[in-house]
Amino acid sequence: MPSHLQDFAHDLVARHGPRTAGMILQAFTNVGNLVPGASVPEQIAAVEAELKADDRLSYDDSNPGRGGGWFSHKEHGGEEG
Repeated sequence: MPSHLQDFAHDLVARHGPRTAGMILQAFTNVGNLVPGASVPEQIAAVEAELKADDRLSYDDSNPGRGGGWFSHKEHGGEEG
């Protein structure tokens, strides 16, 4: 069963297209949810780890920015990594 974060990310991607882990983190915490980690990079890493475990999402790590790789729906492309 998907976690709350996984469901949130899946719905966010459905509404707005591919999102980075940082974008998902910001949206998720802006509505009052918590993510483990003592710093933003640790929180982004926690989001990435949890979302990589969701078989509905693909991951493309070609983004060089600090927000992490791009998550999209598997049926819409993206590399699995």
